[in-house]
This record gives sequence, structure tokens and C-alpha cells, in this order.
Amino acid sequence: MLLPRRLTSAESRSPVSPPGMRQDEADALLARIRNPEVVSITTMTAKVTKLPLASDPSASNAVPRHRRPRKNKSAVALQRHEDDIYKLWDELADFGADATRDALMHCMRRICAMINAQNSYWIGAVRFADGKKAESDALSGWRVRCVDVLNMALTGGPNRLADARRVRNADPGETSRVAIAGAGEFRVYSLGTGIVDLDAFSKTEHYDFFYRQVGITDRIWIVMPVGPQTESYFLFDKHDGRFFTQEELYLAAEALRGIKWFHRQLLLSHGVGMVESRLTPAEHKVVPLILAGLAEKEMAEKLKLKKSTVHQYVTGVYRKFGVRGRTEFMALWLNARL
Repeated sequence: MLLPRRLTSAESRSPVSPPGMRQDEADALLARIRNPEVVSITTMTAKVTKLPLASDPSASNAVPRHRRPRKNKSAVALQRHEDDIYKLWDELADFGADATRDALMHCMRRICAMINAQNSYWIGAVRFADGKKAESDALSGWRVRCVDVLNMALTGGPNRLADARRVRNADPGETSRVAIAGAGEFRVYSLGTGIVDLDAFSKTEHYDFFYRQVGITDRIWIVMPVGPQTESYFLFDKHDGRFFTQEELYLAAEALRGIKWFHRQLLLSHGVGMVESRLTPAEHKVVPLILAGLAEKEMAEKLKLKKSTVHQYVTGVYRKFGVRGRTEFMALWLNARL
């Protein structure tokens, strides 16, 4: 299979900016929609460079107040998608706490449409070890706690996805190690802009299994740190033989950068970072029903289970989250949106 065109080494070293637009102009545009600071996305390293505010005259490299982006096609495209991003944020806020997975699927579908991606994953990650133990660990103590996927058919099916987890445990791959190396900072990478040397990576068994066999030609990683030991990953895949453009990389990052509350809620829905032991599949099913305000009798009818069985699951959820009942459990979800 022919690989799509890679960006040049000069392009891959440069912060992402829309085609036809100077970097300072892109920063000025984004400064208007991001407060209080502009984050320049770097794709070759995990470090995030924080640029000064365009309105700060004391900063030597600040964009002058009088300078405005020219109304070229790239600027117009970003402005058009700015409204799409705000609309998406409003839509996510309208989903109830009991519909977190529905909100996740909606989020992935909308961003895929914005950036011409064919599939998306969400991953909740937890750091189980630090210090010397983390230093000797292939993934610095981080582990995948939960995964959700938009289009299961493009993964090769549930059985292959399970096989992929086993293979990843044996060989996490260079892309995973690079993404984890930047833990603690918001970061964005893609295959096409140089997260690793794609020429060398494409010759590995890891690339063959995780990318070539399922037809992935480019992937975006967007990582939001939610707490010291928890992070939320969004992955977007191209299966059409092309690379993501720099503008598409920008758009995906912008869409996910301003909704930390949503990342926190996704982790909370799986108990990631909140519970010592994972929720069982049965316990996970009753979480949205608790949040919807259903009584245990109503849950039993909906799940077609005995009331005593449902009570056992509900009690298990409360115990793992360290709360004494529905009121305290609901308080966790309300705080997640703050």
C-alpha cells in the first residue's frame, strides 16, 4: 500500500498553522477565541509552548493590536468552524449526566465531520505507578483503563480489538511512548506531522498490525490532562489514503481544548481516577440509571433483573466511588461540570 504524502521535515518542525496563513496571523485569530492564553500546538515534541497574549504590548513577540488577519480563505474557514465549535460545546452541555456515552458519540461524530476523519476513539488513562517503578515501566506507569470507539467496523470488529489490546500490552509502540512522554500538558500529535519517523515506523510489525491491516493512513492524538494521575485521549483516524491537513489538526484541537469539564465527566462515568477497582459491566449499566433518578425497582424492570440484584450493583457503585448514597453520587457529577 502506498503511503500518503508526508510533510517535509521543515513543516513537521513548525507549529501547526492553516495553509496560506502566517503563524502570527493564525495566533492573532485564535487569541480572539481562546482566553486567557494562546497555546501553540507542537507536533514533534510533547512540550506545549505558551505564547504571550496578542494584547500584551510588553511582550516582544506579541501581535500588535492593530494587526488583523487578512480575510483569506484559511481565516474565513477558521471563523466558520469557530461557530461550529461553539455549537458543539452547547450541544454537549445539553446532554444529561445520564447520557454521557451518547454525548461522547455525538462529539466524535461532529469532530470527524469537521476534519474529514472516518473513525474516532476515546481512551481513559490512569497512572498506576510513579518514581522508580515508573522509570522502569515501558509506559512510565500509565495504563489504558477504558476505550470507546465510534465505528467498530473499521477496527476489524470486537475480536480484533481485543487482540489489539493484548498486542499493545506486549509492545505499546513508539507512538504510545511519545504521547505518554508529554503527560501533564495538553498536547496534539499526528502521524503525518512527525510524532515519529514515519518511514521507519511503517516498517515495524506494530505499524503493520495497528495501521496497515485496518487501512489507517493517518491518526491524530489529542490528550487532555484531567488530574495528576488521569488523562483523556481522543484519537481520529483517516482511512482514505490521505493525511490530515494542518487546518484539520487545528480544528480538532480547538474543539476539545475548551471542554475540560467534558473530559472529566467521561473519566468519571467509568470511575477512572475515582475508584480503586474497576466498575463491573453490570455496575457500569446502572450508573446512568442512578443519574436519571430511577428507583431500584424501576432499574430492575428496565434491566429485567431482580430488585435484590440491582440493589447489589447500586451498592457496589456507591462503595467504589466512596459515597453514601444517591445525593453524594450526584454531587460528584455536578462538580465534574464546574
